[in-house]
Amino acid sequence: MNRDGGTIQSPPGSALALPRPANTAATAAAPPEWPDIPVATSVVELGPALSQAVADGLVDARARIERCVALERRRAPAVPREDEAGPIGLVLRLAPRSGSVHVVGVEPRASGGSGVLADCARRHLDGDTFPAPAAAAGRRHRLLVTLP
Repeated sequence: MNRDGGTIQSPPGSALALPRPANTAATAAAPPEWPDIPVATSVVELGPALSQAVADGLVDARARIERCVALERRRAPAVPREDEAGPIGLVLRLAPRSGSVHVVGVEPRASGGSGVLADCARRHLDGDTFPAPAAAAGRRHRLLVTLP
């Protein structure tokens, strides 16, 4: 509206166009889907900001997993031990956040994704958070973890 109370109109065919603000959500690159993220086979591949924090977190998690396995085997000693045939492999889905790394999922690997050990590992790793002071939100990772 102009100051005389009339409506301001562009002449027909004029190129008067106001720029639209960029939709940052639509223009920002979407993160890759989890299956498209390469699987790291060592914590070193996660980079210096995450590698030590994830390694320390896994040491703590392994102790909790071992206690869980021992407890489950005491509760049901006659349950078949599928995982005693060898180590099992699990892929951790890691999402760095400011000051931490969050395990947002655990994928079984083709070898040994069942049994007491695998169940305890999923229970104690899925949703776990590792303190990582140098971590920043950003690139997601997948890490292969082998448990004896």
